[in-house]
Amino acid sequence: MILQDLYRQGLKVLQQHGVPDADLDCAFLLSHLLDVPKNQLFLCERSLTASQQEIFAQCIQRRSTFEPLAYIVGAQEFWSLPFIVTPAVLIPRPETEILVEEVLAVIPEVAEFQGRILDMGTGSGILPITLALELPQGRFTALDLSWEALQVAKQNCRRHDLTSRICLLQSSWYSSLAKNTLFDIIVCNPPYVDPTTFNALQDDVVEYEPHLALDGGEQGRAVITSFCPDVSSYLVPGGWFFMEIGYDQQEYVTSLLAADPLFTQILVRNDYAGLPRIISARRSVEI
Repeated sequence: MILQDLYRQGLKVLQQHGVPDADLDCAFLLSHLLDVPKNQLFLCERSLTASQQEIFAQCIQRRSTFEPLAYIVGAQEFWSLPFIVTPAVLIPRPETEILVEEVLAVIPEVAEFQGRILDMGTGSGILPITLALELPQGRFTALDLSWEALQVAKQNCRRHDLTSRICLLQSSWYSSLAKNTLFDIIVCNPPYVDPTTFNALQDDVVEYEPHLALDGGEQGRAVITSFCPDVSSYLVPGGWFFMEIGYDQQEYVTSLLAADPLFTQILVRNDYAGLPRIISARRSVEI
């Protein structure tokens, strides 16, 4: 079958099921299948094998049920880097790149920076991997409660040749860390969605992405409340804590961190939509 005809068939199916941006999704799936850039997809006529047609039909069927494209193709780009993703992990969002930017911006301010960085709730491992590639001197510990998520993170560490620099641990927040363990930087993208609002989320999020990584407990605050009060005790003097938050959580999280006398500087950065997204707190340089 000619590519253009297959595209039209797939587009019709997606449109019949009400998939948004059906034309873009259909072209994306075809370009991924053929390993051809989207802007070159229709430059010439080409025929697809029976096997390719079958694979494409399966992909279209999956997308027609609103399964995210990233899960269908098993990959998602973050910080212009390729990452393996499965339904065991959240799909990386562009706004999380702001957290990486914020970390890199304060590195010069960390006195005697030794490169000890902790990522809590690592998921697919995007944060430690991205930071490790930007900070060759960094030594990383990445925690996650989900064993399945850690297996995805392990694959991504191998893909980027970072297995020797990133230690993956199954842990419920600090449970696998020694009490005297200190880090220069701690980063976290925790579950922060109020479970009562799940019905308002897009179908491809609530139906397919792992609720363990989304459900922040009562008002989306319970999980954050469970670990935030102890975070300063795992930071070196002058160290920084960075966390992604929900758009409506700035006041609550700021007050939570401000209640810790060890934090002397608390900042908030907005995302690309102008909403509060990354909160950072610096531990006092005094011992």
